[in-house]
Amino acid sequence: MAMNKQALLFALFFLLYCFLRPPSCECTTTEEKYYIVGVNTFLIEEGRDLNAPTRSPSEALAFQEVGSEGADLLITHLNVASNSSWRDVLTQGLQRDKHLVNRILTHNARSSPLGTTAFSTPVTSGRELQGPEYTVAVSIGTPALTQLMGIDTLTSLSWIQCNPYKDCSSNAKFPMDTNGLAQGSEGDYITETLQVGDNTLNELHMGCAYCFTPRREYATSGHLGLGRGPLSVVSQKAGGQFSYCLPNYSSVNAKGSLSLGKYSIPSSVKVFTPMQNEPQFATSAYILGLEGISVGGQRLSVNMQVPGALPTITYIDTAIMATQLVKPVYDALRSSFEEKMKTYAPAVQPASPFGEFKPCYQLSNITSVKIPTVTLHFKGNANFDVPAVGTLLQVASDVVCFPFQQSPNDAVTIIGNVQQQGITVAYDNVNNRIGFGPGSC
Repeated sequence: MAMNKQALLFALFFLLYCFLRPPSCECTTTEEKYYIVGVNTFLIEEGRDLNAPTRSPSEALAFQEVGSEGADLLITHLNVASNSSWRDVLTQGLQRDKHLVNRILTHNARSSPLGTTAFSTPVTSGRELQGPEYTVAVSIGTPALTQLMGIDTLTSLSWIQCNPYKDCSSNAKFPMDTNGLAQGSEGDYITETLQVGDNTLNELHMGCAYCFTPRREYATSGHLGLGRGPLSVVSQKAGGQFSYCLPNYSSVNAKGSLSLGKYSIPSSVKVFTPMQNEPQFATSAYILGLEGISVGGQRLSVNMQVPGALPTITYIDTAIMATQLVKPVYDALRSSFEEKMKTYAPAVQPASPFGEFKPCYQLSNITSVKIPTVTLHFKGNANFDVPAVGTLLQVASDVVCFPFQQSPNDAVTIIGNVQQQGITVAYDNVNNRIGFGPGSC
């Protein structure tokens, strides 16, 4: 009896701790799994939004070196969109998602692995670039020229903008290939020197494009290909291994990091799921076996394979913002989350949907909110708890939405970068596995 009382007191103390601890806490009981989150966790930092003063290019592109054993490639924010609202940024990001997903689903990428010491670099959120892209700063060529490049886990060939380049934006239907280059455009296949912090990668094979839609001043000038193919940076120069921690999209102060090389997978990553192979899909993609989803600790009773469709493919992508699920799974997830929010946070008022993001909630006049944890269950008993900031996303002043979408394809699910914020994702091509662990950003 004494033991039962002791267990009961411990459980009550733990729950009280979760309710009082700022700004967030993940709590688990035998039947429930949820976060208690301070509402400020979701909100864009006051006075540091997209209308804040612009940083200089030198500040934005500065490296953070961490000694002779490696360098940190920074995943950071650039503030160059002085006349855009946060709502505009999200809208443009979702439009970009649609373009990318349509391109991905209609073309095949090419890929496979090879490659030797560990090095890393800071990673920046594309929040201030008016889009969902995460970026790193690298130096290319001799003499070295610092460039911002979007990190891309779907494609393999890295590419940069050549000079001079042609404006392709006048033709809205100009087709793009799987490396993000305009099909049939002018460009070169080059061998260049890439400097990552204090590490020099000689004779890196990459592309140089003369024709693509121009980007804004100081915005990204290309992509750093991290796919599974033999032409990726990972395969050519990093021994087939890398990991990253993507910073909170709503914070201009958060810094993430991208680590590449033999020792780039931290010991804190202990849960792995095997990579899947699907020759008919983009062979450079990192495909995982998604077996189920839980909301608040309860498994959804939904078939992860759409009846009558091709076997569902799930891949993880740093370039796509919102996670996109096949219709039956998306419908079940959204319905379950909405029902649990009615129980967990009855005082929270509903708000109008933001595009395809729904449900949405008004968080004014409260200081914290209880939300159910969304858990993705992958093959190999690899369970991935979506962070609180990937479960609700601010879309307007004091309004947050459930940032998941229905996939436009009934056989393809995409794990987007919003749901990957603040955790470590590790890619081990040598052993054909992907791991998840606690983040450091």
